[in-house]
Amino acid sequence: PVLLYPPHQLEVLKAEPGIGLLHLRQLGNSWPTDFEQIESDLDQAAQTSPDVWVVLWLEGLGDPQKRIETWLNTHLYRSQEEWFGSVRVVRYATLRDAKPAEPKRLGVIYGDLVELSEISVVDPVVEAGKNFRLALIWQGIAATNVSYKVFVHVFDGAGRLVAQHDGLPQGGLAPTNVWQAGQLIKDQFAIAMPPDLPPGNYQIKVGLYDSVTGQRLLTASGIDSLEVGQISVSAPGSQ
Repeated sequence: PVLLYPPHQLEVLKAEPGIGLLHLRQLGNSWPTDFEQIESDLDQAAQTSPDVWVVLWLEGLGDPQKRIETWLNTHLYRSQEEWFGSVRVVRYATLRDAKPAEPKRLGVIYGDLVELSEISVVDPVVEAGKNFRLALIWQGIAATNVSYKVFVHVFDGAGRLVAQHDGLPQGGLAPTNVWQAGQLIKDQFAIAMPPDLPPGNYQIKVGLYDSVTGQRLLTASGIDSLEVGQISVSAPGSQ
């Protein structure tokens, strides 16, 4: 499904030649915005498809607190974002085809500022060319005025970087410079694996860096990225 907000985008797109309307759905149909209804619609869409596309246009006018995107970023797995002028298109992976992921407790502290409390790898086995979904649970330890980016790097057995994610927590909605001590932050997203990746086991490493200077936060043991787990890559079409 392709979900549109604000809802009158549907009428605009109907006038465009070549637009297929079969999978277009408007988010909400009232003003002011009925967020509870929209969240219900989002939940229903997430149960019917492995992917959901959301088209956002000037959404700040009707949703200044970004309630819609907050729901998406905390319930689904952000995988892709593109801008087309003032229109933003965001793709999310859902949990429709997944088994519940077993969380792994970590408790690793970076820079005496944040703790990586847990990680959940939704897809411990993934086909080459597809996404694997990942959820990180962070906890604030001390306030900071620096907005750190989270990076997740995937390495092969020879130490070569084959895939990665770099971004602000929750797609920029929960930057580290507004975290409070003790606050829990759930940051989840999907990472695309290259289609030509050989089958095998790959290591996942996580860290944080200053988005301005590029300087990484160190753990208590003095390392700037932590191996948090592995995924197995299979050949395309093998699952």
